[in-house]
Amino acid sequence: MLYQLWVACLIIAHCTLSISSSHIRRARQVNQSPVVSSTSRSEINGDGKGSRFFNVSSFPSPTIIVRQNTTHPKEFRTIQSAVNSLRNRTGPQVIYIHDGVYREQVYIDYDPPLMIRGRRPNKSGQNFVTLVFALGAKEAKSNEASATLNVLKNDFGLYFLNVINEHGTGTDTQALALNAKGDRQGYYNCAFKSFQDTVRAYRGIHIFSRCEISGAVDFIFGRDANSWFEQVLIPILKGSKEPITASGRHLNDTSGFFVFNNATIYGDGALPGTAYLGRPWREGAKVAFQNSNLSDVINPDGWLAWNPSDPRTEFVQFQECGNFGPGAQGKRLYDTPLASPHLPENILGADYLNWVDYTYRPIVNTTNTPTTNTLKLKKNTNPTLAARPRRQVSL
Repeated sequence: MLYQLWVACLIIAHCTLSISSSHIRRARQVNQSPVVSSTSRSEINGDGKGSRFFNVSSFPSPTIIVRQNTTHPKEFRTIQSAVNSLRNRTGPQVIYIHDGVYREQVYIDYDPPLMIRGRRPNKSGQNFVTLVFALGAKEAKSNEASATLNVLKNDFGLYFLNVINEHGTGTDTQALALNAKGDRQGYYNCAFKSFQDTVRAYRGIHIFSRCEISGAVDFIFGRDANSWFEQVLIPILKGSKEPITASGRHLNDTSGFFVFNNATIYGDGALPGTAYLGRPWREGAKVAFQNSNLSDVINPDGWLAWNPSDPRTEFVQFQECGNFGPGAQGKRLYDTPLASPHLPENILGADYLNWVDYTYRPIVNTTNTPTTNTLKLKKNTNPTLAARPRRQVSL
């Protein structure tokens, strides 16, 4: 009888301890839960498969949440306020932005690795998050100060955002959508739009993969950056003469090289024959287009001098390899043909697969035959929205 009573007491004690432990575990789970429980980890995580900086398993918790009109005390209503909160944090961070149009300038100089992302695009390729501002370089007193998004840091990834500078009518002054300055920066499935100087890849090492970059004048430019553009869609807006790139590389610089691989270029307002692959902002300009689909918006000359009285073309390295489409035909000016395409490790570094998202990694066709990664365009025809590999950004 005493033995049975002792066993009963042990059972009761064990049950009581189990219930208490269960409550403690649940309490700890509540205290350690993400800032917003309604935002699933799978929705936030998404890609990041090939990056040592943004591997899904190493994402911090809780994630920083941005949501317009939020009433949650630990969420942020603006992107910049979320970025400002990083001053109180250490180590890699993730900022997740809920759907909406955010009218603000964003300045980022947080040292540790940082990912900023919106929701995955829908089936037509439309992003759900747009960052937009309107400021020209003349009013801002500098190109950098006009940028809608300023990224001045190493180890950065941006996913699924539209970034727009809607300054003026498109003919006023330079107005940056993005100013990129830092090593190991990745821009994935994003869209950038302005008229002049849309993307400033100023310094560092960058990849733009499956992005859309649109403008009319020098709208991809920079100085010391090695930047790889993979499967980018380049709609050219109407201007007078529309050079896509303006390389500011000095003659003796060891860096400062733009490579476009598997790009698709077409007129989005620009007339046939009015656009050029680039012009030299500085005398050491170095740009390559390879395995890319060029519509007839590209002039048969291919490349342009800086201006008639100051051409800056004597030492330029304007290169093409394996391009196709009506815009790939013609007697090129200032062009240096390539025997074989450039490889990403020579531009992004031998360790590029350690930081470039594997889903968006470069794929180089070395056979000099048209690739299947670019959109095949009929002469003088813009692709329909349904056919586009990316979304079109409208102001």
